Amino acid sequence: SDSDSDSDDDDEEEIMRELAKIKQERAASQLKKQKEEEEKIRKEREKQLMEGNPLMDENREFSLTKSWMDEPVFKNQANHVVDNKPRFVNDTIRNPFHQKFINKFIK
Repeated sequence: SDSDSDSDDDDEEEIMRELAKIKQERAASQLKKQKEEEEKIRKEREKQLMEGNPLMDENREFSLTKSWMDEPVFKNQANHVVDNKPRFVNDTIRNPFHQKFINKFIK
């Protein structure tokens, strides 16, 4: 009966070692899979950042020189508004009031 309990204990210890070994292998496998996934995510994020930065894109062409049309002198020329303010004329016949009066009542 002693040898049976010893062999049972030995078998149980062997099974426990096997179980610990399997758990350790699974943990290592899980850790490896997790690291691979993190590396994949990091590479994808890095790729997106590189594509988003126009300075890092080797195929993209852009010029740093400005066109002569981009100078401020040529900007907003169409926005020039002519003011229709009444102008002062020191001539009684050519001032705007007299012109209106003549157009309205005489012509």
